[in-house]
Amino acid sequence: MRNEFKKKLVNLRPRDRLNQVSTYDGKNNTAQAEFVFNKPLHIKSEGGVALRSAYIPITYKNVIEGYNDRFYIIFNPTSSTAFNDCVCLTVQIPAGQYDTITTLSQAINTTLSALAVGVGAGEPGSGGGITNTFSTETDAVLTAGMTCTVEQTASVKNHLLFSIASNVKFASTNVTTVDGGDVANVNIDGGFQIAFKLAYDTQTNVAPAETRPANRLLGFSDEFLKLNGTEFPFFPLTRSTRIGHAVVNVNPPSVASVLHTPYIYVRCSLVNDAVETIPQGSKISNLLAKIPVSSSGYGDALFYQPDDGDLYFNISPQTIQNLTITLTDNEGRILSLLESEWEICLCVQGEFDI
Repeated sequence: MRNEFKKKLVNLRPRDRLNQVSTYDGKNNTAQAEFVFNKPLHIKSEGGVALRSAYIPITYKNVIEGYNDRFYIIFNPTSSTAFNDCVCLTVQIPAGQYDTITTLSQAINTTLSALAVGVGAGEPGSGGGITNTFSTETDAVLTAGMTCTVEQTASVKNHLLFSIASNVKFASTNVTTVDGGDVANVNIDGGFQIAFKLAYDTQTNVAPAETRPANRLLGFSDEFLKLNGTEFPFFPLTRSTRIGHAVVNVNPPSVASVLHTPYIYVRCSLVNDAVETIPQGSKISNLLAKIPVSSSGYGDALFYQPDDGDLYFNISPQTIQNLTITLTDNEGRILSLLESEWEICLCVQGEFDI
């Protein structure tokens, strides 16, 4: 008996992609994800596929313990101090959902206040905290607090601002450095750096091996995660030297806007008859849909549902065992979504074998 023409919905989430061991492993970019079906779809005659809906977070607002909750602060006694003689702190942001950048900055600011009181011992917990990265020393690090506030100037509106005041020095007690030495009550003439990975490996001091950087949460791109030999990434690209002991500020490049494309291009391996223009011509492509980037604020997400639900791309008779979804910008480059947990619903129509 001939089966009737039917439609089936396929719901896709990156956490269910092929070879995904952990939802938050900090290693894979979810902008390209392959899926395998335990129950393949057998299409007997020509069918079609369309995008039913899509939900794509484009900036972080959740701090997840063990995933995106840590960064490092490196204080430099002078502008030429070797890393071994600097003071390195591990900062863990309290886990939770932050609906505004102001609440996030307040949580970070509360954590940073421990620098003038006394840092914690051992691993920080889910409630946040700050510790000496290479030592169990718990004394105060600074003579006064370091702050994280929301910058509201026109050029950097809604960006985080990390600051230490001009009169702040290392605490009166000896502060432990990376190599186990100490630095006394002196000015922090070399300023400070914000880092997300540490390329440091000797017999006595080994940088933390976990991958749980808060770079995107704080507005830094993944460029600041790359390692180059024994160098460690930081922002800005040169140390923020304190000229005449002036206030030292560090602004991340961006918090509110992380996607520099007018559309998110949703590409599907089942599609092979879409048409895209290229310089001086056009090409056949796998473009399934274009989702307009209509918002770019902190914690924003895009929800998209096509106005024309009957726009299908033809697919030949086949057994659909697996498919790949790729999210790119307008230049065809894979987006840097890190591990944003998007959801996409496809509608497949055709004559199916039961």
